[in-house]
Parts: sequence; structure tokens; C-alpha cells
Amino acid sequence: MHIKSVDIQNFRKLASIRIDFSRTTTLLVGANNSGKTSALVAMKTFLIDGAPGFNITDVTLSNWSVLNEIGAAWDTPDEHEGEALESSALNSIMPILDLWLGVRDDEVHRVGALLPSLSWPGDLLGVRVALVVKDVTELYREYRTERRRNLDVTEAAASKNKEDDRAARPVELWPSSLTDFLARRMNKHFELRYYVLDSAERGDTVSLAHPPQQIPERSISLTENPIRSLVQIDLITAQRGFSDPATKSSPAEALAGRNDSGRLSRQLSGYYKTHLDPNAMPDVKDLEAISVISEAQHQFDQRLHTAFSEALAEMEGLGYPGVSDPKIRVSSKLNAEQSLAHQSAVSFRIDVDGDEVEELHLPEAHNGLGYQNLISMVFQLMSFRDKWIRIGKEGLREHARDIEPIHLVLVEEPEAHLHVQVQQVFARKAYEVLRNRPELKDGETLSTQLVMSTHSSHVSHELPFAKLRYFRRLPAGAECKVPTSNVISLSTVFGTEDETDRFVSRYLRAHHSDLFFADAVIIVEGNAERMLLPNFIHETDSLSDLNSTFVTILEINGSHSHRLKNLIQALQIPTLVITDLDPTTDGKRHAVEPGSRQLTSNPTLTKWAAFNPSVDSLLSLEGSDKVQGGTDPLFKVRFAYQNKIEVSKDYAGGPVYVYPTTFEDALALENPEFFADLKGSGLTASFREAFEGTESKPGIETAKKLFDALGKGVKSELILDVLAADNFSDLQIPSYIYEGLLWLQESVSKRLDPLSQVVSLTVGSDETNA
Repeated sequence: MHIKSVDIQNFRKLASIRIDFSRTTTLLVGANNSGKTSALVAMKTFLIDGAPGFNITDVTLSNWSVLNEIGAAWDTPDEHEGEALESSALNSIMPILDLWLGVRDDEVHRVGALLPSLSWPGDLLGVRVALVVKDVTELYREYRTERRRNLDVTEAAASKNKEDDRAARPVELWPSSLTDFLARRMNKHFELRYYVLDSAERGDTVSLAHPPQQIPERSISLTENPIRSLVQIDLITAQRGFSDPATKSSPAEALAGRNDSGRLSRQLSGYYKTHLDPNAMPDVKDLEAISVISEAQHQFDQRLHTAFSEALAEMEGLGYPGVSDPKIRVSSKLNAEQSLAHQSAVSFRIDVDGDEVEELHLPEAHNGLGYQNLISMVFQLMSFRDKWIRIGKEGLREHARDIEPIHLVLVEEPEAHLHVQVQQVFARKAYEVLRNRPELKDGETLSTQLVMSTHSSHVSHELPFAKLRYFRRLPAGAECKVPTSNVISLSTVFGTEDETDRFVSRYLRAHHSDLFFADAVIIVEGNAERMLLPNFIHETDSLSDLNSTFVTILEINGSHSHRLKNLIQALQIPTLVITDLDPTTDGKRHAVEPGSRQLTSNPTLTKWAAFNPSVDSLLSLEGSDKVQGGTDPLFKVRFAYQNKIEVSKDYAGGPVYVYPTTFEDALALENPEFFADLKGSGLTASFREAFEGTESKPGIETAKKLFDALGKGVKSELILDVLAADNFSDLQIPSYIYEGLLWLQESVSKRLDPLSQVVSLTVGSDETNA
């Protein structure tokens, strides 16, 4: 048995999504504020018994207006108060979660309550966890009572102000609307209920256009939570509470018994109590440990009696205790669990250089946060695993239930406090830790599924594409009137594993790309563009908006750029592809010569963009002709390549054009004065010589010299000289690239949520947990 998918609707930014689960590890990736954490919170809140309840802010904002319309209808005169009220309108906009399970035929006895009918075809079973109103009539009456009270108060205040001849000051009393009312009373009037789903009605996708199946209005919910016996759920949050050893706990933390400096020790103490405590249901093996503790306590008590005898005798000499008073006795109680809870219970051995025999140790708080965090997370995973399969004393307790067939572990941002190499190790090893018990080796009866959210490209690159789920932000108006998100499974981007899949996976792993977390992507062919573009964007005022967004630059040779096409289309990130014309004459590399029937040899232009390979045709395309992406207004790909550059006028006053073939000669031809004075040797010197005698007005001959020099020189030397130039900020971006950057800036501004759409909420909390 395993979790096939989770469908979430009406929960925060997740208006309607599906997350397909891998059989082992599923990784949630995406830009900031794309909904990854909301997905984990939804799974925790819906599926974990005893999790904190819901708040009105958990309801998707677009549904608030519907709630307030219902409240406004309830504000009508009292003749409606005795009439029957329908709960369906309220329930239809509340958060729900559908859990779909893959079930084998020999596991049906575990899920009998979830069978939709006797003709169930097998494989998938579903259960809906829905937040529904407990008693709509009671909710209506309490809301109306509060609203009537407000009306009476405001009318009395208005009458008094009128008598005093004063202007009434506007006062907004709680509740001003139904959403304002539920901000305090959500958990009093709503509860979770469980419904059986029909796999025959399960759609292939879930979105606002294709919502999850509807439950018939009169459906009867299950009498108890069916998930409790099927799925054991554990969670590691991003806020793991490590601190500097010098940091003191706050008074509230001290009263609660929390002290960050001993976190690992507390984990060990908890593990001991759950799985190892010899006093809990002792067996023959525990007797020796109990005997040793008892003897130690006896010896310690004797020492205490001797040590305190003189002091107690002195007290008796003062007349207390008297003959009839109880006598004072000092004794100890040794507790192994408490002895593991202090901050030095866990220490780290320090290597000593030399022949010293003595070992040196430091308490856990003196180690770096990353080291503490890694050990803590791994130990938590081990504890989760052992508790799930009832290792040690846990399996002997009277309340012990049958082992749940599925163990779902949620980990939020494991990269916190971890350096790159450790992030990668954790991503690779976490699942192995969760399965590292003999009882789990067969992998059939008991299944483990790990779900992690991350902002780290180093974590994401350690897992195959098939395990990644990309959260894409959608601005207000894209699918809903408020910002939302959708989820894209990368398991089918390349279909079955092939050469392209292997290449892209290895390429991204080698470059540690931030592709999965970017607002926009720029793909370039060489390191010259990769090194100069960030500086161009930073130095150019007209690109300030682009400079303030998260743009990732991928460097990939033009003969391979087209391999990224499926991935870019799946992620739907605005992308600018900067490439070269690569003209050829009779199959050989050649400078651009308009009208000579040259063809491009660049696969990016012919395979990805599918342009006409004719160089003359490519030169004739306008900017809008270089944009592709279908009907999605938020996702387009624009191709940018060299075009003609006007350098002077002929004798009749007409324009004279030159045609660059690479980024480097295009940069030089649009910045002749800069390169005419650029200091350096090698290719830099050749470029400088190409401009000699042109009086900074290059012509066709200059373009030819630059082309010939590029065939002999080292481009990296030239670019390093450019970066080192004092007047670097005077450089003009090649026009074909500048036009592309302006397009990308405009595309990103359409895609990102504008500041005006940020909603600030302040809600009451005095009865939040009612």
C-alpha cells in the first residue's frame, strides 16, 4: 500500500492542486511564496491527529467574498431565522484534502471501510478529509446574535451623538462580517469529517478548471478517521530551534522545560523512554540494568546518610524534630531518563595531536549549528522509523496498535544550517535511514514515503526529475482573482529515461542550477555571456526591475540548448534564449553574408524554435516573431541572436550595416571606442588592431577582421580584459540582447504578484481555539 496522490482545494494559495507522490521520495520545489510550505501544512493539519486547528486565513482568499455574501444574506430581517439553513454553500468553499491510496488485492482487508462499492475494480481507493460546518443553524444564530448586539449598540451611540449635536465617529465592532466572525470562532463551528471517494470519478488532473469530484450533498461521513490506522505521519519543521551556546532560554521556555542547548540530549532521553527504559515492562535482559541502578542508588543513599548525619544531629539539638515530630530522611532516586536530558549527555570527542591518552570532549552546544542540525534530523528520522514499527518497549505497550502499512514523513527545508555537501548527503541518505531496519527490507508489506520541501538547488539535484514536483506561482487574474499556485509533476517531462533526460539531469547537477527556484531564465551559449550579463543587468537603469528579480543564467553550448525545451515548457518559466546565428556556406563556418543563401547550423534555432534555417529569413524576423509559447500569457520563450548593426552612412546618406556572428564581435561593433582603447594581449590586441584607422567608425572590413580574430584567439582572455577595464560601465549591451532583456523584464512583471495584491490580515485571537 502507498500514497498515490494528494488533492488539495481551497487551502491558502492552493485553490485546487494535485501532488503526485513518488513511491519513495517526493521533493517539492519552486520559487519563494509558491505554496510548498502550504502543502506541507495542509497535510499536517488534515492528516495528523491533534494538529492545531484551522484559521480563517487558511481559507483561499477568493472565497472570503463568498463567505461575506452568505453573512450579508443572514443579516436580513428575522423572518428567515426559523427557516431551514443549507450548509452546502459554506462547505463548498472550505478546505478539503483527498488522499488517494494504491492498494494491492491482498491488502483489501485493511481498507474495507473505504471501498466505494462491491464492484470496486482495484488499485486506487480514496478518502476525503473535509472541513465542514458542525451545525449551520447554531452558527447562524450565534452570528446573528453578535450582529444584532452591534446594531443595537451603534444605533444607541448614533442617537446619543444626535442628542449631543456631535458628528458620529465611525466605529467598526466585531464581527464586521462573517469572515471576521470566523476569525475567532472557526474551530468552534467547523470540524473535520471523512468521506469515501470513487476512483471511477477521479480525473487525470486537478485544477480550478478540473476540480476534484463532488461528494453528494446527503452523503454520510465515516464514523471515525480511517487514516489513523493506515498512515503514520511524522514531521520535521524548518524551525528546529538550535541556538548559540551562550544563548539563554526565555522565561517561558524555561517554564516549559525547553532549552535549545540540550536538544540532542532531549531527543536521546525521549528515545530511551519510548524504546529502551528497562522499568517499562521489564524482561530478563532488563533485570541486570535494574539491579545495577538499584545497587548504585543503595550505595548513594548510604553516602547521603553519612554525609547528612552530623547536620541532622545538630538540628535535633535545637529541639526539632521532637519526640512526636516526623524524622528527616535523605534519600536519592536515580532516573536514567533524566540523566540523559542534561546538555552534556551528548558530547563530541576532540582529536588530540600527540601521544596523550586522555580524550577531550565538548558538550553538544559547542558544535556548529550545521553539525547539530544534521545529527538531530537523522536521529529524528531514526526515532520516527522505530516508533512506527514498534521497536523495543513501544511494541509491548498495552495501547500499541497494529503497525500502519504506510509511513509518511514530511521534512520542511532540510537545508537550514547545512552547508552544500551535507545538503547533498542528506538528500541521498534520508530515505535510506527511514528504511534501515531488517523488518523493512522486503519493501512490500510496509512502505515509507518521504516528502521534502526545499529552496536548495543542491538538494534538488540529488534526486531524479521523476521525484520533483514544481510549484508554479500564478498572479491574480491568471486562474483566480487572487494569487494562487499550481503543481507540475516532472515525472513525465521526458517520458521514459532517454539520452535527453540523462543529459539534462547531469548538466543541471554539474552546474547546481537554480532553475527550479527562479522567476526567469536566461540561456546562453558561452562563458562570455554568462560573466557579462549579470553586470550588464546590474549597471543598466532601464533593467532595474529585472535586476530585482531572481533570474538564473544557464550556460549551455548551442548544439545542446534544445535539450532543455521540454523542461522549460514543463516549468513554464519566462525564458530568454541568447544564441548565435552560426551561418554556414557549403557546410563550412562563415561570416554572415546576406543574400548568399547561407544556412544556420544552430540546433537551438532549427530544432527548438523550428525557424526557417535560412540566414536571410532569420535576419528578417521582427522581435515579436522570435517569441513562442502558445496561449499561456504568463509563459513565453524568446530567442535572441545577432542582427545587423548600423555603423555609418554612405555617400548618399544611406545606412551602412555590418553583421556580427558571435556575442564578442557584436559587443565590439557596438562599442568601437571602448575596444579601440582596450588594453591587453592576445585576442584583445587583435580586436584593438581591427579598429585601427577606422576613427571608431567600423565598417565591413572591421567586421571581417573581428571574425578572423575570433577563429584564432581565446575568448576568455578578451572577456577578462573587458571585466578589468576602468570604463566597464560605459559598455552598451548588444542591441539584440538588450531587446531580449527588455522583453524578459516585461514578461516577469506580468508573472510576479504585484505589491498591490499583497493582503495584510489582522484577525482576533481571543477565541481562536474555541
